[in-house]
Order: sequence, then C-alpha cells, then structure tokens
Amino acid sequence: MSWLGFPPDVAWVIHRAFRKLGHLTAYGLFAVLALRSVRGDRPTTGGFAAKALGIAVLLASTDETMQSFASERGGSALDVLLDACGAALALFFLLRSARRRLATNLGGGAR
Repeated sequence: MSWLGFPPDVAWVIHRAFRKLGHLTAYGLFAVLALRSVRGDRPTTGGFAAKALGIAVLLASTDETMQSFASERGGSALDVLLDACGAALALFFLLRSARRRLATNLGGGAR
C-alpha cells in the first residue's frame, strides 16, 4: 500500500482491514456452502443454519490451532470470533431471505 503513497502505518492499517474483510467474506461463503451441504434438498431452517455455523466455527478453530504451531504464524481467538461473525452474518441474511421467500410463496407477503 505504500506504493500508493500511503505512509507505512496507514498502509498497515488498510492492509490489515482488507485481510480481516477477506476472512469475514471467506467464512461467510464457507458457512453458506456448509448449510447447503447439511440441509440437502430440504428447506432452510434455523436448525440447519446452526449446524452450518458450528461447522464453520470448528473449521476456524482448527485453522487457528494449526497456525499456533507454526513459528511464523500465530493462532488467535479473536480471529476465530471474526470468522464466526462472518459465518453468522451470512447465515442470518440467507435465513432471512429464505423466510421472506417462503412467506411470499405462501401468500403472506414479506415480513
């Protein structure tokens, strides 16, 4: 980022923010795929979303645990929390969308 003319401390903050945003996005996508895998052809429910969230948190925990054994990396509980938030946000919006679609298809309108 310093090649864009940012001072080193500002470049570091921008770089870190983009990395964290990437984690939110990646774990959100993973959670959506996990939900698809868990529910199969059945309708999306909160129970399936909870299972998908559990799988995403398990992956994040495993990843951070493995990183803690690498000398050039470090595991962080805050990163697990960030990854879990990305997964939860994606599942929340997907579940809300599914409920609205169901209400519309049943003639109840969007809530």
